[in-house]
Amino acid sequence: MARTYLDAFCQVRGIKKVKVWSPNTANAQTYAREAAELHGVECQVASFAREAVRGVDIAACCTSTNEPVFLTEWLEPGMHVTNLTSSELQPNLLQVVDVAVRAGEATPGKEIPTDWFLQDIRD
Repeated sequence: MARTYLDAFCQVRGIKKVKVWSPNTANAQTYAREAAELHGVECQVASFAREAVRGVDIAACCTSTNEPVFLTEWLEPGMHVTNLTSSELQPNLLQVVDVAVRAGEATPGKEIPTDWFLQDIRD
């Protein structure tokens, strides 16, 4: 799924640099090498999860964990966070972000005014 996320981000944003972290360093290195070749971006393997998300515009969590890998205190102004499973994020994240969009009926979310969404797409 991380590959799909990066493909999508590269389609809509001028991605130049990717930071990668995994508890399995070999997996992170393989992903970084593949991403650099496929997308022509600089890829850096981070030693720690916090290092991977510090100073980024987009943080994407793509894990099979049952424990948070992105901590709420790591949020930075303007950061976009995408996650695969709700367990990757701390439960209070939805209460501290400006806009939260969650797919599915079983997941909590904030109501987003329709005019905000349409205006954002048109800009």
